[in-house]
Amino acid sequence: MPGKLGHSRLVELLAVPPNLAKQPTDSQEIWADFADSSVVLAARSEGFLDARCAIRLTEIDTASGRAKVVVDYAEGPLYRYGQILFVGPDGSADPPVPPGLSVSSQDEYRPSRTNELLQETQQYYLKRGWLDASVEPDLTMRSDSALVDVRLTVNLGRIAVFEGIEIRFKGRHITDPEILKGLWDVKPGDTIRNENIAKYNRKIGQTRLFNMAKLTRVPGRIDAERTFVIVDLAERAPGSIDLGLSWEPKFGWGVDGTIRHKNFKGSLYEWSLEAIVAENRQKARAGAGNPLFLGSPISLDYGFSVLQQEADLADPAVYREFSLANDFTFSYLPTEWSNISLGLGTQRLTKYPSIGESYVLYQFKTDLGGSLDFRNDPFDPTNGWTLRGDLGWGGQFGNATSFVWVQSMGRIYQPLFWRFLSAFALEGGEFLNTTTVDGSKIFYLGGSRSVRSYTFQGIRATPDSGQALCPRYLRASGELRVNLPLNLQGVGFLDWARVWNKGQEPDFTDMEKARIGYGTGLRYRLSLFSLRFDYAFGRGPERWSFDLAQAI
Repeated sequence: MPGKLGHSRLVELLAVPPNLAKQPTDSQEIWADFADSSVVLAARSEGFLDARCAIRLTEIDTASGRAKVVVDYAEGPLYRYGQILFVGPDGSADPPVPPGLSVSSQDEYRPSRTNELLQETQQYYLKRGWLDASVEPDLTMRSDSALVDVRLTVNLGRIAVFEGIEIRFKGRHITDPEILKGLWDVKPGDTIRNENIAKYNRKIGQTRLFNMAKLTRVPGRIDAERTFVIVDLAERAPGSIDLGLSWEPKFGWGVDGTIRHKNFKGSLYEWSLEAIVAENRQKARAGAGNPLFLGSPISLDYGFSVLQQEADLADPAVYREFSLANDFTFSYLPTEWSNISLGLGTQRLTKYPSIGESYVLYQFKTDLGGSLDFRNDPFDPTNGWTLRGDLGWGGQFGNATSFVWVQSMGRIYQPLFWRFLSAFALEGGEFLNTTTVDGSKIFYLGGSRSVRSYTFQGIRATPDSGQALCPRYLRASGELRVNLPLNLQGVGFLDWARVWNKGQEPDFTDMEKARIGYGTGLRYRLSLFSLRFDYAFGRGPERWSFDLAQAI
């Protein structure tokens, strides 16, 4: 009987080789043992702990290569969770029990759910100051009632109550240690939590002053029951830089390599690699970042890039575009999870027409933007918000054409309940005067980080007959995310956008004119980026989208 696993699942697990009848007897036995184990393990992972499987080969005809595979499969009852008990190391003390656990009595048993329960419980204690807490599970099966009792032995250890902090440097330094002590916001007598440690490391990293921050906790020097914090740092030498080079082939993939020259006298070199997705273009960029005032959380980042694009161009009369761009960004880290920045970018665009004589056109763009960033993680935030505004000016050399645009965007991240999170994006902009086809490209929408059922830059404003081009747009996106085991995340999303030209009615309430995409996706977190697959429905032609970052 296939049981609840189902016939198709059993066939998949058995994986019967097509030439099984012609294989030697020992090979057949090896396959049968492996297939037995695969079926039993799959059944037990679904909660059928008494599952049994035996495989026999009969009516073997080596000449025709046929054999009959007989599978004796007994699934047994579906086990459920019985008692979930929290005890201290000696079995008597009752540790605090985390509220709202994801597993409760009479839930269907799964080994994976027990692992989730274990992680959930340990994180609860760690976040509340028991930084040495450990949780050991012990499972007992009750075959008579098909129940699994879970006993969690909790050793909380000593709660981390802060006593003092010491800043130690490796090699020469010019930074006053008191500045770095001021970034540690826990006062003597307060409890140290995981969030405090993560926040402090982030603050140190954003100062651009150091390439290493090792934090060690030791017993307090005055009161051994308290915790003393020691931070080991290696300061970047004045003038050390970060250089990066990226290359995006036309077929849509690329890598970004960065070599960082840090530490005093250049004693440390650090490589980092980041994968990127190209959009029919090739790009090379060099960037550098340094503290503006040594010993302060104020920095200046600057970069220079070269980009060539030969597809998806704004102007159909142009076969290739080549641009040179540079940018400067001032950043200031105040307190908590925050970053305030002001950036200036310029771009010089060369267009090569595909018709007429062999001549080129030159266009320029300048963008001044500022941002407020209060997210708890710059790569995959789960809480906080960010707000950005831009003022841009551009034009074309050789004539009086010039255009000005404004743009603003906001993001909000909010935890909901259990493992559910939410993320929202709202952005919009408009040109204050008429523009060129290339200028309007700033407001093109569509793609994996916009309206996901449309192609990259596939949503554009189209003026009515006799109207000049002066585009405007508004876009909103929302995501409901749920954290899954194995570092996975499931997502449901909805994207909405409206692009129109000056003189046209935006008609936000007219859903027939809106560009909509909705669907579901899967994320897998890898260090500083996420593998993201989305399947979209909606009014656009695209269905699958892939990216290496969250859409919001």
